[in-house]
Amino acid sequence: MRYEIELTHSKPIPTAVVRSQVPANELVSFVPAACGEVWSFIRFAALPRPGRHLALYLDARGSVEVGAEVPEPFAGNGRVHCSQLPAGRVATAVHFGPYGRLSEAHAAIREWCARHGHRCSGVSWEIYGHWDESWNADSSKIRTDVFHLLDDPKGLTRSQPRTRDARRQVGLLFFLFHGPLLTGPLPAQDSFAFPWCCKEDRLWQEALAVTFPGIRTGVQGTPPGRSLHIWDIT
Repeated sequence: MRYEIELTHSKPIPTAVVRSQVPANELVSFVPAACGEVWSFIRFAALPRPGRHLALYLDARGSVEVGAEVPEPFAGNGRVHCSQLPAGRVATAVHFGPYGRLSEAHAAIREWCARHGHRCSGVSWEIYGHWDESWNADSSKIRTDVFHLLDDPKGLTRSQPRTRDARRQVGLLFFLFHGPLLTGPLPAQDSFAFPWCCKEDRLWQEALAVTFPGIRTGVQGTPPGRSLHIWDIT
């Protein structure tokens, strides 16, 4: 199938997992068994609002964590551990189809990263969609989200703009969506501030973080003297 590869930032979601080292040819039996074991633990421990099942591949030696998303840290036992999904910049794609063809999604992401100058860290994971009864009759509808953690230095790659171009793009972004807030060119340093009257502070800061990895932002002051501060434009 054709995959749409995207760059985004993953969050450190808490997980309940079974840890092991598993040869690749045994994953087909280990993953569902471990998911079942973790789900039984979640019900026994009465953990609230469990999420989707997942498998986290940590290295080339077969180190894996298999289990489910949970809303908060918990006390594990000898078999089920409290862990979390990695936080950071990732390349991701959605796979529709049987689990036996997930390797195609992983290969597509690795090839896309190599083509676009991104370096994979070797850590990847799969998040399995909640099972729908229709999937029993049509396996092409089975959804799995696949992620590869990137190892780009400071989130930068050869395909990203240089500092001056990044500053220019920030200015264009604000001009397009908020009118002529800027009265001149951006200063020749890596931190500066804009007049700021937008109410959607969090959404704008998240958008900037995705567009310019490594950027730091913060809103300071109260109307009418509020300002958006930006650091580490690279």
